[in-house]
Amino acid sequence: MKRLIGTIVNNRYQIRSMLGIGGMSVVFRAYDLMEDREVSLKVLRSDKFGDQESRRRFYNESRAIALMSHPNIVNVHDVNFEGRLQYIVMEYVDGVTLKDRMDQKGALSSEEAIHYLRQILSALSHAHERGVVHHDIKPENILLDCKHEPKISDFGTSRFDS
Repeated sequence: MKRLIGTIVNNRYQIRSMLGIGGMSVVFRAYDLMEDREVSLKVLRSDKFGDQESRRRFYNESRAIALMSHPNIVNVHDVNFEGRLQYIVMEYVDGVTLKDRMDQKGALSSEEAIHYLRQILSALSHAHERGVVHHDIKPENILLDCKHEPKISDFGTSRFDS
């Protein structure tokens, strides 16, 4: 997947660097040439392309995020599920995960924990009102932006209530 760095996807997204590798996808930092903004490009790993369960989970993630609009949930800008390169384009959050924050600075103060929890619970309430259950809330899936505002990410194991 590193071979994608430096390429332009769909004549629009210039892949600049790798941000992380997960069980079913690779996340890149990219630049949206049409919208003139930094984005995160989450690409289904090539070794998971033939795995129907991985493809279903990846599709579910894009579907789940698209149902929501909340300041504490990462926004989706674009999706592509055609061809050999399947991806989700999301807002780029310039910051660290909550896990990174706790690893770097230790335990959260009660004020800081309450600050994060209120916003995370508000985002989860918003998701639940739309029938989306995250199923994997953990510090690694909470991004903290440069203003220390949390944003929930990684809806890959989400379930939908119909």
